[in-house]
Amino acid sequence: MPEQLVPMICQKCESGRILSMISICYKEFFVDINGHKYEGHVLDGIGIGGGDYVRFDYCLECGQIQGKFPLAKTDFEEGKLPGPNGVLPPAPALDSNFLKSLIG
Repeated sequence: MPEQLVPMICQKCESGRILSMISICYKEFFVDINGHKYEGHVLDGIGIGGGDYVRFDYCLECGQIQGKFPLAKTDFEEGKLPGPNGVLPPAPALDSNFLKSLIG
């Protein structure tokens, strides 16, 4: 017998209208937290995934993002860049042939 899925209930309003979302965004993630701007992989510790994935659930009734809050302050919020020794790793160069294949 197939496994029964248990419907998610909103932790704030108890609605069953929960949208679960996952997206792959390899190095195409932009964030601004308190004026600290970052572009690259999804930052860990901000409640919406990490690495190459944005993933979260939110209520379509009240707009509440589901999860455990408040989150601890991240190093990024304190002005420290992610990466070894607080330095962003260099972004790889884009292959011009790959880009040309995308636009035809």
